[in-house]
Amino acid sequence: MEERTLRERERKAAMLGVCWSPSPDDAASRTRDLQRMCAAGLEYVRVGRASWGRIEPKRGAHALDALDVAVDDAVRHGLRVVVALPTGLPPRWLTSAHPEVHLVDETGTAVAAEDAHPCVLPAAYRERALALIETLVNRFASRVDAFELDPRLGAPPLCHCDACASAFRAWLTARHEQIEALNSAWLGPLGERPFDSFEQITPPLRGHSASPAHRLDYRRFSRECLGRFVDAVREIVHRVAPEGLLVSADAEAFGTPESGRGAAQVDIAGGASLPLPWTEAMAADVDPRCGHPDVAALHHDLRRGLGQERFRVTDQQCGPLIGKTRIAVPRAGMIRLWTWEAFAHGAEMVMHTGWQPDGLRAPSGLLRADGEEDAGHAEASRVARELAFVEMGATRPAPVALVVDEEAADVYALVRPGRGTGYGALVLTFYEALRRLGLDIDVVRADRVPPHRLVAVPSLPVWPWAHSGFLHPGQQMVLGPRTASRTPFLYTDTRGLGDGRNRLRAIREESGVLDPATPMTWQGRTWPTAGWREWIDSDAIPVARFDDGDGAVFEAEGLHRLAFSPSVDFLIEYLETICSRVGIDTLRLSSTLRLRRRGDLTFAFNHSPEVVPVPAPDDAAFLLGSRDVAGYSVTGWRSGSPNG
Repeated sequence: MEERTLRERERKAAMLGVCWSPSPDDAASRTRDLQRMCAAGLEYVRVGRASWGRIEPKRGAHALDALDVAVDDAVRHGLRVVVALPTGLPPRWLTSAHPEVHLVDETGTAVAAEDAHPCVLPAAYRERALALIETLVNRFASRVDAFELDPRLGAPPLCHCDACASAFRAWLTARHEQIEALNSAWLGPLGERPFDSFEQITPPLRGHSASPAHRLDYRRFSRECLGRFVDAVREIVHRVAPEGLLVSADAEAFGTPESGRGAAQVDIAGGASLPLPWTEAMAADVDPRCGHPDVAALHHDLRRGLGQERFRVTDQQCGPLIGKTRIAVPRAGMIRLWTWEAFAHGAEMVMHTGWQPDGLRAPSGLLRADGEEDAGHAEASRVARELAFVEMGATRPAPVALVVDEEAADVYALVRPGRGTGYGALVLTFYEALRRLGLDIDVVRADRVPPHRLVAVPSLPVWPWAHSGFLHPGQQMVLGPRTASRTPFLYTDTRGLGDGRNRLRAIREESGVLDPATPMTWQGRTWPTAGWREWIDSDAIPVARFDDGDGAVFEAEGLHRLAFSPSVDFLIEYLETICSRVGIDTLRLSSTLRLRRRGDLTFAFNHSPEVVPVPAPDDAAFLLGSRDVAGYSVTGWRSGSPNG
């Protein structure tokens, strides 16, 4: 078989794939599967997920023949292959000999391997996991397109095992150097029961009287540990296969402190797109078979922005999936819509969750359990046919940046602001409002001030930049509640933002008290506020006030500080005025219509059952659909107009 390096293989701008678990003993079944995949227009398969115990049934004894056959059969049929690195479910011979590899939860209880990714710190786990990865990379690098991290590695719960405790103490010693410095950081100058030495410190278990700063440091430490493990995996891939590609596969919904870890440490950021289970978890008041119009798009922009600008969807929902309380079947057309939506946001590949369901690991797939084509097969095949006539360009920089921060999610988890004001919900509120204005959005980290004309910061409790003079010339920045309110160890930050008398500084906060009908007035209109309120100390004149006369929105030298948790409707109005000020064109959209641009193409997505006219210019040349987009469908056009 001819072998080619990864970079010699042609890279397309948009490709489709599927997760495949072939029968190792039925060559006819494998051939039939692959022929049907090719006929459907699929170009990728992923193999090897959740199979550590099968490919290494005994320590150091590898059984790779079945995986070899699957890879060779797929390549022979012209398909590209991604090999999963199944480190998330260690074999029983490892967990029996080394029970210390089990993750220990915040109650001090060891968690079964089936329920959580093992701890990455114990030597026994690292040795065997990295040895397995090196074996797989050596075996398959010349035949496959990429290697994919275990999805459970993307968002494991915090571990509190003995190995973590020892490493945490070493981490604290390096970070704080002296125990007096740690006591000052965690407990303040008058803190009760200071530590006498680093050896007294343990991971913060539930029910322990650990300070918020103690818990935040532990989350920082855990994130670094996970990052070092991903670095070790990447080192193996690049050392054994210098042109090899490592893909992350985060399966978590955004808003958890763990989501997005490792995205910047791999060659291609990857993650799931599970709109219906994620919508259920949000308790959003939307069609449960259609999902929230912005939840999948947010994840696409998040991974594109937090990774290396290259991203893939590693598990695209293509049928009913098991949620917390329900199993919802996607409405006809939604699988096609979600797939095109991923491509419009810049995905280079969309991998559907499964080929044929078994009812357990794969509850749905492109085929039914009896082998007949399911609805997802028809919709994925249609996308494949359409891709042949749609040339996809690269994504362009958006006019607006949305700043997200893992540590902000940590702060919200540790210093709870009250009902209805979680960090993930706040980010989604800002994101939805910007998309309802017809805007493309770059989701960026808080490691630097982005250069965009408009920067939206849903919340950034621990301010990472200079407290004044940080804006680019002409830039406007909208700051949500709790921004710049905490120091790195969660004490109240009294410095505020901005210069001189116009400095914006929160001096008091209130949570869970406001009546939902409590009005705030802006430009002669009243808006309800609920859940969170702050009192801002500034000589700047408020541009909006609560009904008691206190300032609700302050503007000073390009900064716009909101002293409450805003609604989508208010943000649409307010952000529209800021866009007009900095020369960003907006276009009001309904609650179910969304736009996204990729290269010189503009896509419109209709999340409602009604036929809807799209805001295409007169010179639009339609490549998908027409000026009237059908219900649960997508249309796309090319235009000479600068705004599509």
